[in-house]
Amino acid sequence: KFIIDSVIKAVRDIFTIVIVSGWLLWKQPLLFLTAVLVIPILLQAISVLSRRIKPVQLEQNRLNSDYLSAIDEMVTGIRTVKITNQEAAEEKRVSDVGERLKKNAVRAATIQAITQPALDFTYAVVYALVIGLGGFMVLSPWFSIDGASIITFLVGLVVIFDPGRRLTGFVVQAQANLVTLEALRSVLLEPREAAQTRGTQVDFSPVDDIRFENLHFQYAEDRALFKGQNLTFAGGKTTAIVGPTGSGKTSILNLLARLYLPTSGTIKIGEQDIAKLNLVTLRDALSVVAQDIVIFNATIYDNIAYVRPDATAQQVKGAAEAAELSDLIEERGHTPVGSKGAQLSGGQKQRIAIARAILRDAPIVLLDEATSALDQKTEEKVQRAIAQLTQGKTTIVIAHRLSSVVDAHQIHLLEDGALAETGTHDQLMQQDGLYARLFNAQRKHYVSSPASEET
Repeated sequence: KFIIDSVIKAVRDIFTIVIVSGWLLWKQPLLFLTAVLVIPILLQAISVLSRRIKPVQLEQNRLNSDYLSAIDEMVTGIRTVKITNQEAAEEKRVSDVGERLKKNAVRAATIQAITQPALDFTYAVVYALVIGLGGFMVLSPWFSIDGASIITFLVGLVVIFDPGRRLTGFVVQAQANLVTLEALRSVLLEPREAAQTRGTQVDFSPVDDIRFENLHFQYAEDRALFKGQNLTFAGGKTTAIVGPTGSGKTSILNLLARLYLPTSGTIKIGEQDIAKLNLVTLRDALSVVAQDIVIFNATIYDNIAYVRPDATAQQVKGAAEAAELSDLIEERGHTPVGSKGAQLSGGQKQRIAIARAILRDAPIVLLDEATSALDQKTEEKVQRAIAQLTQGKTTIVIAHRLSSVVDAHQIHLLEDGALAETGTHDQLMQQDGLYARLFNAQRKHYVSSPASEET
């Protein structure tokens, strides 16, 4: 709207100023040159106002973002807020951001409000100069000009000043809007994933081994996660990735799905570097059950079918049945599950994610803590569905609970972004290293826990 309406009006005002100024210059050159003496002052005033409005608008955009984030966090975490009696603290936090937003908005409005008085003062100086010089010229025998000509010239100035006032306001307002446009431009100029899909390899064998070769990767410039990492995930078999929090387990899946690009090194499926693969083709070969499960405000059926819109009703219901969701679908019917799945439990959300992976039926399965939010009874049933899903497929499993990966064909133990140990469960237990210590500590915890004793 700003570009369409304001720019068109600004162009119109520029033409008006140029045409009328040319006529005034032709009629009374001396008076016109006297009037334009104040133009440097006007330009300086516009420059000062423009420089001041830009940082204020930047701060306004940041505070708008903070305010919306504060409200979103409060609403999303309302359960935690109420349980911990933090209503007053949250109200103060949102109010503080709102107060800063209000004060900055007043600053921005003040700067823009100064524009018109500054212009009016400048125009008053111009009128005074023209009337003073014009009166002298009328009375002086050296100039052949009468009072009517002076009045005509003043009318011409009025015709110029109104468009000039609007044009100056446009320039100041443009500085504020350009801050927002620049932010939008930076997003539009960001390299798009779609650009990676053009003219790249589309033929590859997703059943071959997956290899990370001399891989370097970092999220921050001053902290490298992987330094020359080498990993192999056997095709058609299950490989588990375990290790302490922050060791890089989930990053392995993110890099394989090309959500991030490595700093250097290659990731290959067979002999094909995935960096040269068509992005759509690569991701079509992946079924993912991630920790951050995205649930839409739709029915459970629609949430499952989201990953494969062309699936038949029978296929969707089959995936739901395998993930122990049939009863829940029948119970809820066509009722939406709420924003971000607010009406579902953590286990129900996780089963939707598993049903999606079953429905997608891709040759490479990525499981990131796929059963961490399930109770023991449901987990046993879902594990059977996962076993059926992963049969004969290349499967990469991330797990904190080591007892869930003892049957994996290979286990990679990561520590601080490096491969610390690798082998089968029995081999790693015989090594009596970090894996064995972690497994024994977890087993001791499960055995000694009250919940275990009750069962």
